[in-house]
Amino acid sequence: MEKPAIDRSAKKVIRSASQILGWRLKPPFTLKSIIHHHYLSSALFPILAIDLVLLVLYFGVTGYLSNHNGAALRQIALTNLHGFMLQEAEYLNQRLSEISRTARILQDQQSRFFQMSPWQNLTLPNGEPRFAVHANGVFYKEEDNGGSSLYYAATTNIGEVERRKARATEWLDPMLKQVVESQPLVAQAYLNTFDNMNRLYPFLSDAPGMFGPELNVTSYNFYYLADAQHNPSRNPVWTTTYLDPAGKGWMVSCVVPIYSGNLLEGVTGLDVTIRDFVTHVLALPLPWSGSAFLLDEQGSILAMPPKVEVILGLKELKDHDYKQTVDRTMLRPASYNILKHADPMVQQQFHKLLGEGQEQGVLVSKGERYLMAHRKVPLTGWHLVTLVDESVLLASQDALASLMLRIGLWVGTAVVVFYGLFFIYLSRKSLRLAGVIAQPLLHLAQQAKQVEAQQSGVTLAPVGVMEVDSLSESFNRMVQTVQQRTEKLESTLIESQLHEEKAKLYASQVSTDSLTGFYTTSEIAVFAQREIARSRRYYQPFSLLLVKGVRSDLSQEPHAYGAMAWLKNLAEALDEQLREIDLVGHWGDRFLLVLLPSTELGQAAQLAKRLQDDLSQRMMEDQEAFQLNIVVGQLGDETELEPLLQKFLDGLASDANAPERRTVVLQMGRAVPLSTYLK
Repeated sequence: MEKPAIDRSAKKVIRSASQILGWRLKPPFTLKSIIHHHYLSSALFPILAIDLVLLVLYFGVTGYLSNHNGAALRQIALTNLHGFMLQEAEYLNQRLSEISRTARILQDQQSRFFQMSPWQNLTLPNGEPRFAVHANGVFYKEEDNGGSSLYYAATTNIGEVERRKARATEWLDPMLKQVVESQPLVAQAYLNTFDNMNRLYPFLSDAPGMFGPELNVTSYNFYYLADAQHNPSRNPVWTTTYLDPAGKGWMVSCVVPIYSGNLLEGVTGLDVTIRDFVTHVLALPLPWSGSAFLLDEQGSILAMPPKVEVILGLKELKDHDYKQTVDRTMLRPASYNILKHADPMVQQQFHKLLGEGQEQGVLVSKGERYLMAHRKVPLTGWHLVTLVDESVLLASQDALASLMLRIGLWVGTAVVVFYGLFFIYLSRKSLRLAGVIAQPLLHLAQQAKQVEAQQSGVTLAPVGVMEVDSLSESFNRMVQTVQQRTEKLESTLIESQLHEEKAKLYASQVSTDSLTGFYTTSEIAVFAQREIARSRRYYQPFSLLLVKGVRSDLSQEPHAYGAMAWLKNLAEALDEQLREIDLVGHWGDRFLLVLLPSTELGQAAQLAKRLQDDLSQRMMEDQEAFQLNIVVGQLGDETELEPLLQKFLDGLASDANAPERRTVVLQMGRAVPLSTYLK
């Protein structure tokens, strides 16, 4: 039936109003609520939406500018660091070149000196030295005469040649002294000869105790790196960091070979301690509180300031506790090789920086980000690396971003407070307006309730509003029409109810018998066909009982004479034993058919036994001589009821003992005793 046009129009108006409001009102709606919400949405929400858009734009623009400025600052910092590294690497290269040139001067002087052998009539600058033999067998210079110390290992046989060399090399002291005093980075200068003689400036007072009786200078890196095998070009060579046997701690050396012809007389060297490197070279005034450190060609750390120690998690090795003699070359541990750092991420980032020749990069260590700049020192192949904490670099930008965020939050808070007050104002104003509009309609609704209570005799009076008065007039006409139609409807409804009651009574009489309530043959056939279809569709078991009542002497059937009591007792027994889903009906004039949905054959056989026992007890009490013959079977491949019942009758007829059995179970089309299912 089509809905009235007025109902459809009302719902359309309500739906449109909800869409205009921007949210869904929960029914029932009132005109006052619709006007109130519509007024608020029309007046407040557009302005609020604009302000929200402006706030989003503000935060979006400030965020974009913050990120853009951060990227620009990083690029500026990397550019500045790159230029700074060019200058500092060149400065370091000049300092190292100056030391290398000085080493070359010492090489020329000492090479000429050894070519002057046997040094006849040689005047010594500090007078005649005093030599002695230590208790451990070392030949050494006994007192400081303003020059260098001298040490000859106990393993060297001191003869006239050795004594003459020890005395003559005093001539070299002024140059060694001048080098140390004029070069701020040079901590000491020395000459080591192939026969384990060491001349060292400044004077080492306890050289025999410091070096021990056996000092094989040729086994140290500050000697063999300058020999013909490692340095065939005879140029100055820089060592990696090692522990100084003379007690100066960790250092690097610039060494040159001293030849007399093709004979390697010895190696002279200039030592620079790591402490001096950190103090004079790496203490650079880097921008943004940056720090610089130095790596050798293999990535081992040569020198680093305290800041870098914290970043890399390593402690700079500057000094050493000389409890034992340093009798071999002691290099830094492998953990001081940056390419073997304990943090795989640090390894990877420095592999890119050093191995791939990048000049810039980013280091992530302990959750902090650092900008890296790298430059190679041409003379030695060392790597000068600077680190700048990105948080320090972006501190000003972060402060500005924080300020912009606070300003945005203050503005947002002010907007919320303003619109909260504005919302209260508009809400009150809209409620007053909604009341002015809705009040006549409320009056109309009250009058309509009076009409509903009195049913008749009440009409709606005009209220002075044209639209409402028109609605009242239409409503009065509608009330009259409804009253007329209601009277006709009531009359028609009474007639319809009487007709329906008669139909129900007739249907019940047709579908069941009045004595037992059993379904008629036609009805039970319909139910049986439906259950057969359901069983086959859902693969559920379906069993049936075919029941027949006879006198105990087998002479007559109970229908031949008054068997009403028998049928009544059977109906009561079935009512107690069957489930609500089970159905019972007449099958012709001689049988009752019991439908057992979702029931296995064994369960149906047990039910048949209970019916036999129950009915026997009832008939004994009524002194009636009737008994039941029951055929129990289960649905097989049949799809119709008639073939299934015919199988029941055929199975019963094939059993010669059927007259003596009260209950027969059909299994696979053959009759078997009931006792088979009662064990």
